[in-house]
Amino acid sequence: MSLVALVFAAALAEGPPAPPATLPTPAEAAAYQAWLREDFIRREAFFSHQPACVDAVIEPIRTQPGNGRDHHYERARVSGCGRSSVQNIAVGRRPEGGWQSAALLPGLSRADLQLTVDVFQALGRGVATAAPGCDAGDVVWGEISSEPYRPDGSWTEIWPINACGQDLTVQVAFTPSARGGTDYATTQLRAPKGPAGLPATGSKK
Repeated sequence: MSLVALVFAAALAEGPPAPPATLPTPAEAAAYQAWLREDFIRREAFFSHQPACVDAVIEPIRTQPGNGRDHHYERARVSGCGRSSVQNIAVGRRPEGGWQSAALLPGLSRADLQLTVDVFQALGRGVATAAPGCDAGDVVWGEISSEPYRPDGSWTEIWPINACGQDLTVQVAFTPSARGGTDYATTQLRAPKGPAGLPATGSKK
């Protein structure tokens, strides 16, 4: 199952950014909260590889604008059934009404949707090489931890990856690029047991 459930356009507003058009109106608030709860429970079940915990407690952490008015981010802690994790989604409007989401990896990553997808896809290719007998659906992506921003705007994250019992956890160093966007470099924290390691560098355009 792909990380990306939808593709958002990246139309940046000129001048002071307007609030995302995806945020619910007061009249939509109740329906949005009900949808958001179901979506967080569904995402937690997917990443934990466990049945959905329908009685889970959802503790909102933040709502954050995206890079344009076509999406925003939601982060919440999902607790229940002996599990607890921070889940993240990017939210967009359906043309016919209501909302749709793209799942970001669990945890406290500072990467936006596109940067997350770039790193995820690069690491996914490396996982397929390092653990060739492990189906993509059996790879467990753990909760990401992130250090604070440094004065130059760079930061470092730990991305836990378990491929059928093989620990492929990486450190990802993010650095503002002179070309614009963000460069990233990955370092595998443990020597791979498979025929190859994970990709070392990449960039966001």
